[in-house]
Amino acid sequence: MQLNFERLTQVLELDEGRRSSPYTDTEGEWTIGIGHLMANPVSAENYELATGTAVDEPTAIPLNVGSITEEGIDAIFEDDMDTAYDQMRDWLMGDGTASPSSWHRISYLRREVLTNMMFQLGPGSVSEFVRCRRAILVQDWHTASLEMRYADPETERDSEWFEETRTRCVRAANAMRTNNPQYLLNPQLRQLQDLDD
Repeated sequence: MQLNFERLTQVLELDEGRRSSPYTDTEGEWTIGIGHLMANPVSAENYELATGTAVDEPTAIPLNVGSITEEGIDAIFEDDMDTAYDQMRDWLMGDGTASPSSWHRISYLRREVLTNMMFQLGPGSVSEFVRCRRAILVQDWHTASLEMRYADPETERDSEWFEETRTRCVRAANAMRTNNPQYLLNPQLRQLQDLDD
């Protein structure tokens, strides 16, 4: 992964939080660490690092875990980020309609924004952003940013993502539009900004 992993970690820790004990996320899903859905198995190595218990195969962290280690949080998060990055790249490039040069024209910051989006929403929900994908592949960043917010830009009907996590969506869309990382990290810019600026 050729991203600014440190910046992406900071942004996702701000967005998702960092917790060593299980909690329910905004969708009611049991979560731990930095946005890790507990139903998703972790590698045997990361399970042992997180819990102190050896297992032979990928295993989900149990709800009665109490808490996991800081090292375990970091290791699980790194694997989750690698997965989100691979899913994001597959979403953009995987169907064979995009040229390989399209990938190289997308800045690392914009890849971070899309990885964050994939981390939060998952491939099923992100696959619904068809017009956003089209705009990204032709480098129409303004349209891509609008498509991140709106399910239908013509009627300005908000996307489910925007409705669920408004500030996060708008910050991501502004970073996509401007290629400016300050929209992701600057506390003063972690508020709603007009996408049409």
